[in-house]
Amino acid sequence: MKQILIILVMVLAMPAVAAAQEKAPRCMQFFTDAYKKRQNVEMTIIRNDNQMFRKIYIEDDKALCDQIEKAVSEDLKNVDKNSDIVERYSDGNVKMIFQVNGYNIIYTRSEDEVTLSISED
Repeated sequence: MKQILIILVMVLAMPAVAAAQEKAPRCMQFFTDAYKKRQNVEMTIIRNDNQMFRKIYIEDDKALCDQIEKAVSEDLKNVDKNSDIVERYSDGNVKMIFQVNGYNIIYTRSEDEVTLSISED
């Protein structure tokens, strides 16, 4: 009986855990200590009681810029309903603004640099 109860609790908890993992945008993964310490990376985090703003700027690291672009592309598939996607293309540069799960995302890329900003709505 105890085993059945434990299994039942685990099964009922799985959707909640999965939903919590899906809440944060994929591009949020770049705001960790591992990226703070990388060369050519500048990170800004502003916190208060109710909100948080994160910004990462990468210069001269094509591989990392490509990783961020891939994560942003994945996040674009999950844009909030009733939310706009703003795209601007100029001289080979890209700027996008969109919202995923209540997070406002601003992504800018030129040939050799990326700026990614995320704030909670």
